[in-house]
Amino acid sequence: MKGICKQLVAGLLLRPKYLQSVPRVTLISKQYYGSAERPSRLVKSEKSWRKQFSITTGSPASLKPNDILSKIKEVQSSFDSEQYTDLLANTEKTVVILSTPSFSTWLENGPFIPNLLQTIFPAAPDATEVETILGVVDGLAPPNISDLESDRITPTEGFGISIILSKPGEYQGERRLKQSSVDSRSNPTDSSSITVRIHDPTVVEPTKTAQTQKHSDITMPLANTTFRNGRTSTLLEVRWKRSSPESQYEQTGSSELESLTISDTFSGKLFENSTSIPLEPITETRHVASGLGNIVRTLTDASGKEIPASSELEASVVSYLSSRGLPEQTVGVWALVFPGEVYESDLGKWAKDYPTRVWDAIRNGASLHRVVSGGGGWGIKAGLLSLDPETQFGSGEARYDFSQSGSALDSDAEQTRALGQIAKAGTYIQFLIAHQQLDQIAGAIPPLNKAEQLEPRKVDSTTPSILLGCIPSTIDDIPLPPLEMSGDEARKGLAVAYNQLSILSEKGLYLRREDAEQTNIPAHFTRVDIPGGAIRGQMGQEAES
Repeated sequence: MKGICKQLVAGLLLRPKYLQSVPRVTLISKQYYGSAERPSRLVKSEKSWRKQFSITTGSPASLKPNDILSKIKEVQSSFDSEQYTDLLANTEKTVVILSTPSFSTWLENGPFIPNLLQTIFPAAPDATEVETILGVVDGLAPPNISDLESDRITPTEGFGISIILSKPGEYQGERRLKQSSVDSRSNPTDSSSITVRIHDPTVVEPTKTAQTQKHSDITMPLANTTFRNGRTSTLLEVRWKRSSPESQYEQTGSSELESLTISDTFSGKLFENSTSIPLEPITETRHVASGLGNIVRTLTDASGKEIPASSELEASVVSYLSSRGLPEQTVGVWALVFPGEVYESDLGKWAKDYPTRVWDAIRNGASLHRVVSGGGGWGIKAGLLSLDPETQFGSGEARYDFSQSGSALDSDAEQTRALGQIAKAGTYIQFLIAHQQLDQIAGAIPPLNKAEQLEPRKVDSTTPSILLGCIPSTIDDIPLPPLEMSGDEARKGLAVAYNQLSILSEKGLYLRREDAEQTNIPAHFTRVDIPGGAIRGQMGQEAES
């Protein structure tokens, strides 16, 4: 088992091929976001109205645009026609359309989007101008999941659609235009994202605005569409107009977006309802005796002795695999890092292992990092562990790699500037193993501990729900021939998820926690990139208006 942590560097380790993923979709809410040209506003209006739904399929190659449009027409016919007609008068119309990669070309080529708008606003005299937000996500969730005894959620293909009718100027939003909107295809590293903002469930005082509340931002990177449409990712703002109710919508303008931020109506309930992180602890939480940047050098064991950082982890991995009847192999390991003041503020709580401990720790300031290399070695490098320092989307994957010649640990100042102080002395660290890939191996003994997973709960399809999650990367997968199916079979397989929005990302979830009132306290960042990691929320009936 010598140098087992070096194996962790292999991409295989951190990308379980058989993990189920969570859906990828956009959230739209009754609180609205402003454009890049004006400050964002968060307003609730009695005239605001929203409908959201997803249409999913297991055989995208067998479907034609009219098959999807017919299903959308069925959904549209379920709207309260009298109320819908009334709301179309004197309101601005916005439609957010998220597709999975198989349907990405439909968003820009051909008449699909104009026909979709015509289906949603049939012969409506008050729907002459419509704004659309078009994006491509990695996956969608299955319709209205009601039994989540397993933390495995199979991603599906299709479209996630939100229709928003609002009083003029209310549905604005925080949209950031591309720096160079002339041709974003020239910058292969410029990827777009959608952020869902969750405000704490506290009563806002009259002197406070939504921007001064405590809030968490969950950023979901969009799908890579380089080989679909030449863009690294796809997020567009497109405007449409028709001259009469019977005429076709025509495009009047478009812009490429770098990001879109949406303030939700769940008011912090996303974390309270259901969360899942399929990680199983394999070590106790240890005090970091010495470390620098993203490098952990030594830990303090239970007896108070200083030990190499990788020594306990290597032994624990061997013991874990043996307990499950598995041979030594590449595994995925993550580190949960607590700031010293957080862990020491409630030793009794954090010493316990309970279902939502990782999420609770993150909400209180802890961060989650993949172990990317370490173990083995000799001299100054012996026993070191390297953690993935990436916690913010768009920050790149720069890391201090002690395995390269000339990268001695004496360049402390340079490393600290580049990577911050993830594993500084005085923090606390615990190692956890990604078990889902191992669960799929024939003959594997079930894990002794219960990893965090979504709690089983019934989903009420009459009220809005959202699911944000991480799915396994497909970047190294060999494309398989599309599933051949007759058109009739494919149409029968179309499913509708009423009132459900989901976003599934292969790059994971990036969390940012901020208290706008405490300007002296820096925002807290972390990344949840474990396939199967998910957050789900169901809006209560009282939240709708």
